[in-house]
Amino acid sequence: MSNMKINFDPILNVARTMQNWPPVLEKHVLQAMKFGIMGLQSDAQSYAPYLSGDLHDSIQQYYFSSFKAMVYSDLPYSFRQEEGYTGMTDSLGRYFPDYPGSHYMRKSLSNNKGIIRAAFESEVYAAINEVTGTGSANGIMDWIV
Repeated sequence: MSNMKINFDPILNVARTMQNWPPVLEKHVLQAMKFGIMGLQSDAQSYAPYLSGDLHDSIQQYYFSSFKAMVYSDLPYSFRQEEGYTGMTDSLGRYFPDYPGSHYMRKSLSNNKGIIRAAFESEVYAAINEVTGTGSANGIMDWIV
């Protein structure tokens, strides 16, 4: 008579560990999101045309969820400053023959894209390390010395 033993403990341990995955991943993704949004907001403010400071001060953050956020300005002329207003007339009847946009939001996104991507990558690895108990689970905090 031959016997065969199968040990399912390692598989059960992995299954138990993976139950912690969603909240751990969400925590780390939110950390990367906050890091990225702060950089976007700061750069957009520094690139915004400065006349009275109103545009600079109006640039703010909004979080839809842990996985979706935006940087925006709710000033009526913020889009005109971003995209330009050449050849258009505003609500006061002023015509703007040559009014190019400053692309302050676009520049901010372009300059931060790689940093944001690296922050998310770092945080996903940190979440994996936290769940599996291997390596560092600090994520972007490893970058800050």
